[in-house]
Amino acid sequence: MSCKGVTPNVVTYNTVIDNLCKDSRLHQALHLFDEMRAQGVRPIVVSCACLLDGLCKKGKLNEAIKIFTELDDIVVYNIIIDGLCEAGKLEDATNIFSKQFSRGLQSDCKTDTTLIKGLCKKGKLTQARQLLGKMEQHGCYPNDVTYNILIRGFLCNNEVTPALHLIDVMTGRGFSPDADNTSSLRDLLSNEQTEKSVKEWLQTNMKH
Repeated sequence: MSCKGVTPNVVTYNTVIDNLCKDSRLHQALHLFDEMRAQGVRPIVVSCACLLDGLCKKGKLNEAIKIFTELDDIVVYNIIIDGLCEAGKLEDATNIFSKQFSRGLQSDCKTDTTLIKGLCKKGKLTQARQLLGKMEQHGCYPNDVTYNILIRGFLCNNEVTPALHLIDVMTGRGFSPDADNTSSLRDLLSNEQTEKSVKEWLQTNMKH
């Protein structure tokens, strides 16, 4: 990429890498990323993030994890954890989630929510609920997306009571069930096999 004695800086590299990733030209983006390091230009989060995101979406997780070691940043961790969860590699995602704390990083709501979603997809609802409980312990508060993902996990596994409890908690914090969860709750209300106590809760709390 260097020409006429001018060496590109990190902004130049980042711009080109980002454009290559957007055009799905990951091979060229990865080659340019290697060139950047060879030129002694230290990657920044934005450079890594756009390339990691592209690699993860293409299922190239091994290449993504190699780049992942370049930076200790929560944005990078979020992308890797999400990519691993989407690929069904939950154990690897959990290990990387744990590693962030040993490196002095603080997870954010997106980090925890991503792992909760991965746990729910694998039916590990107890672990997902435990992670929700631990979020506030390290100063990270769940948002409406976090609650709705876990509620959907319970409803999809016919665990209605814990789902309703979470709805009580989230509404108490000013959040509401999303359209998918609301639809599932209405289906429960019209289902003759739904327990009486559940129907009473639904009739009380779903007035619209």
